[in-house]
This record gives sequence, C-alpha cells and structure tokens, in this order.
Amino acid sequence: MHVDEKSQELLTIVTHKGLYRYCGLPFRITCAPALFQRAMDQILCGLPGVQCYLDNILVTGRNEEDHLKNLEATLQTLEEYGLRVCKDKCEFFQPSVEYLGHIIDAAGLHQAPAKVKAIVEAPPPRNVNQLCSFLGLLNYYGKFISHS
Repeated sequence: MHVDEKSQELLTIVTHKGLYRYCGLPFRITCAPALFQRAMDQILCGLPGVQCYLDNILVTGRNEEDHLKNLEATLQTLEEYGLRVCKDKCEFFQPSVEYLGHIIDAAGLHQAPAKVKAIVEAPPPRNVNQLCSFLGLLNYYGKFISHS
C-alpha cells in the first residue's frame, strides 16, 4: 500500500547505509494489518463466494462452473486495482482447505485435528499469561463445544 509523502517522513529509519524512507506501508507498523484488511474488504466487497483475511483469499462456488466464474471475477478485480497473486502460493480446486485453524469443505466448517490435539494435550497453565492463552484457544473453538 502506497504511503503519502507526509506519512513517509514518519516512516524514516536509520540504517548502516544512511536514512531509508518507506514508500509502501510495512506490516510492522501497528495499524498496517487493519488498514490492509479494510482495503482488501473494500476491493473484494460484493464478489460472490469470496472471503479474505489479510492476504489470504478464499474463492468458492456451488459447482465447478460457479467456482470458475467467482475466481475469474476475483482475479479481474485484483488486476483492476493493480494487485497480483503469487501463483506458487495458490491452491486451486481443493475439496477442503485448512484456514485460520478450521477445516472448510462442502459440508461446512470443522475443527482442525491439530487444534483439537493442542487443546487436549495442553499442559496445565503455570501463570496468568499461559492461562489467558489457553482460554483464548478454548474461546476460539467454543462454537464446537456441546452445551448440553
């Protein structure tokens, strides 16, 4: 993401070769992920079968024809905004994907076995930070816990 000149002054760093001024927004800046997510949401808004989390884009469809139509619309939109995808990082026509700690397939959203294993085999928390981390993991997976 391009940064305007006034903001570039704030992103000047000292290196062994002198001063370096960022022209693009580096992800190390605290607000960068939120700004990038908002931009991607605006770019991909209204495209059917498309979900995006930062630079991870999922494109789905009810069938192969629908999927191809949605994929073409997504790639065309990205191109219109001057964005490119790295072909080596793309996976096409997958029956299921692991995404943000979940397995997604035609039947819906499921627990990822590695996450369930991490919960079941987690050592007892020894301090408040470890307890908060464990409770966060449980809360994230709370939708799969039966409340009967």
